[in-house]
Amino acid sequence: MNFQLSAYLLLVKRDRLNKLFSVAPPHLGHKRSTLLSCLLLAVLSIFTVGAHASGVLPESSAVIINEAQKGGSINVKNTESVPVLLYTKIVELSDDREPRLIVTQPVARLEPGQSQRVRFVLNSNTPLQHEHIKRVYFEGVTEQTSDNSQISVSVRQDLPVIIVPKGLNNKRDMWVDLDWSVSADRLKVTNTGRHVVRLTPQITLQPAGKVLSLSKNYILPGESLFATVPNGIRLSSQQQVVFSPVTRYGFDVGEQKALLSGK
Repeated sequence: MNFQLSAYLLLVKRDRLNKLFSVAPPHLGHKRSTLLSCLLLAVLSIFTVGAHASGVLPESSAVIINEAQKGGSINVKNTESVPVLLYTKIVELSDDREPRLIVTQPVARLEPGQSQRVRFVLNSNTPLQHEHIKRVYFEGVTEQTSDNSQISVSVRQDLPVIIVPKGLNNKRDMWVDLDWSVSADRLKVTNTGRHVVRLTPQITLQPAGKVLSLSKNYILPGESLFATVPNGIRLSSQQQVVFSPVTRYGFDVGEQKALLSGK
């Protein structure tokens, strides 16, 4: 098989996998990139040529942007033995497009083992009242060798970006600001605080033990999410919910319980 064609087919496969995982349940969150990388490596194993999956490694599992500093930064390292091109892209979420965040150097060349300080500039015309969330892609692409003996495959790192307003103190247990209630025949959860709350979308009703699903894995300040209760389950007889939040860096803090109100 022609090596250039092989590389093209691999990139097509990557694009198709991206589309597949883009409709996967939100609880996959940051695990989506890891799973995609594993599938790509499995595809590569069928080729007898020297295939190379380029890797870039961010120093943290999240990017924190402070309004007081008008931006933020993160180190990204080339873990490969060959040079890579580091591409950085901000992804605006459909429900939280403001404020604007700019990458000062969207493309950079990294030598083997070299780290790059990726800087972000916050562009906001009005003071922020609460936290905002975006995502950022870090993608490393190797250069193809002159004799076509090595094909390049890019591996993407997908991280959350949390934008913190000036003067807002860090809160470790931001999930305590969630208000869980009954709204008609649906479960309602409202974020009453100023911090973005991240959690797995699966919620367990007690004492029924029935698992419900929220539409996404984060709740913006002031936002309400709903989960429909299946037939046969009476919300009025449920006492509490069990849910699993994560820290701003994506670490699981274990199951939490909250009482249901409005029954």
